[in-house]
Amino acid sequence: MRNPTLMIDKVKFRDNALKLSELFYSKNKKFHAVTKGFCSHEGMVQILADNGVRNLADSRLENFYILGNYADNTLLLRLPMLSEVAEVVALCDMSLNSEWETICALSDAALVQQKIHRIILMLELGDLREGASLEEAWEMIQKIVNLRGVRLAGIGANFKSYGGIIPDPGKMQILNDFAERIEQRYGFELEYVSGGNSANLWLLEENALPEKVNHLRIGEALLLGRETTFRKSVAGLHHDVFTLRAEVIEAKRKNSVPEGRFAKTGRPPQFKEIGMLNRVILALGGIDVEPRGLRPKYKGINYLGHSLDHAIYDVTAFNKQLKLGDTLEFSVDYRNLIRLFVSPYVNKVLV
Repeated sequence: MRNPTLMIDKVKFRDNALKLSELFYSKNKKFHAVTKGFCSHEGMVQILADNGVRNLADSRLENFYILGNYADNTLLLRLPMLSEVAEVVALCDMSLNSEWETICALSDAALVQQKIHRIILMLELGDLREGASLEEAWEMIQKIVNLRGVRLAGIGANFKSYGGIIPDPGKMQILNDFAERIEQRYGFELEYVSGGNSANLWLLEENALPEKVNHLRIGEALLLGRETTFRKSVAGLHHDVFTLRAEVIEAKRKNSVPEGRFAKTGRPPQFKEIGMLNRVILALGGIDVEPRGLRPKYKGINYLGHSLDHAIYDVTAFNKQLKLGDTLEFSVDYRNLIRLFVSPYVNKVLV
């Protein structure tokens, strides 16, 4: 097997998808599975589709060429660029939006393609990422309902992203009340009132989502088994779907402190004088991942540093003498998972 390798446990991934489906069904809510964390890896997308998870969302248009083969409904998560509206309409059933000019451009593109593109209008409720103020959104809705190429499928909000603001019952009630206001004014029911992402799962589990807030966009919890507000496990979900395996390309004893004059390149490196160390260099580096954020699956392995091509670990306290060709295994966080899937130099294998 070519290294480095990201191993994907397909049984645990399937279990996570099924458990989340059961959770949302039991609460009479719905979700889109967010596939950007694994770059819409086709084998994983097929597992979702084969197990009934066919509402799929991503932030990169390139990934929809895969999703379109498996999804019943596709949602573009990142606000569309004006330069790509024709492609958005061609590839995506829905998109998140907050700009009137973009919505008009989507409508025009949809009319050319003889389609109706559905939009979720994003509201700014404190996190300061995408979203219109409630006043601006209300004015936009009055115009959106008259456009022929788009349909208002719902409204949404985002939390625990740019500003790190926690989604709480108060924020959800604002979203709920605004949805009711729209429905009362225009006489139709919104298909989606999208309260947020994996950060909202604690509210779902505690039955604290208001009735109208009926939808979430779930990525990190699907992959790593945790909600992202308090980093708590979601009942029944696996945390270890992914294992990164990297190969030893050097195993030697070396001093803990480099010798010579340090170059003046930004912040000077910090080294602790602790004598000679048993060290290994792995064939993995900053081009592929942030090694500092990897979690070794064994005790006695401690991160020392990395370059673009190498990751260096102190294995003095490890209970095995490592040699060339041996491999070490790591757990990964969400950001590193995305980087590993993006890297063409990391082998991805369903096991």
